[in-house]
Amino acid sequence: MKIATLNIQHGGGRRIAPIIEFLKQLNADLIVLTEYHLDDKNLGKQLVELGYQHQVAGSTLPKENSVLIVSKEPFEVLSASQRIVSVRLKELVLFGVYFPQGDEKYPVYKKLKTEVKEAGSSVLVLGDFNTGLHYIDEAGKTFACADSFESLKDVGLVDSWRTRHPAAKEFSWFSSQGNGFRIDHAFCSLLLNQDVSSIEYIPTPREMKITDHSALAVVLKG
Repeated sequence: MKIATLNIQHGGGRRIAPIIEFLKQLNADLIVLTEYHLDDKNLGKQLVELGYQHQVAGSTLPKENSVLIVSKEPFEVLSASQRIVSVRLKELVLFGVYFPQGDEKYPVYKKLKTEVKEAGSSVLVLGDFNTGLHYIDEAGKTFACADSFESLKDVGLVDSWRTRHPAAKEFSWFSSQGNGFRIDHAFCSLLLNQDVSSIEYIPTPREMKITDHSALAVVLKG
């Protein structure tokens, strides 16, 4: 199963067509889109035409940055709010997340950890965390709530990409000053991480200015 996430930058706007084309070429089974706006430019309908008939969004207001999960296979919706959307596909519980800036992240981390503890043993948390590790996911020490990011290990989650690249520099977003940050992540429960056959950042949408983030794709065995 191929699962991917992409921040589409403020709903996508006039960039919806190339975003749809990129997602078509990506051909994931399930996608988490962040900075989704409630049915902006009929994005949901266009994704249905690509085969993603099963959808759930956290947005309740137009122009509100949120999370959209779409899948080619049916899922059970567990929860849906602006910052966290969760679904169950067979044994897998998937959380799509979009974190705010600054200290506003703290209550979102608290809520996420509570929901993860209740979810079971096969968990994947995917999306835009707006956080990472000081000095390794950024050049300096600017991330707010980096302590909460690291504390996800307390609920049995591991940074799947970092477990495979312990010292590598890989940035998924760059500031206007050209500073790089790895802020899009995939956290897995320990057992599920063993079933990750590949995980990679795909810079194409960022380099082509389709959006300002790289995509992140995770492939699970089976």
